[in-house]
Amino acid sequence: MDTYWVPGVNHLGTHGRWAFAEFTDVWQMQVDFAARVEAEFGKMIDQLLSPRTAHEICGQEESA
Repeated sequence: MDTYWVPGVNHLGTHGRWAFAEFTDVWQMQVDFAARVEAEFGKMIDQLLSPRTAHEICGQEESA
């Protein structure tokens, strides 16, 4: 799922950004989920604030 499905959905770009996480400890799940969301949100903000071209942001390659 995290190898094919999530990258495929993210590449498509019409259903938002997806991530995958597996939680195994029911007592630790809430803390782990909050940490994972915070980390992924931080990555998203870092990507938006990094200097890139409009083509990179939109996922389009520049044509020569």
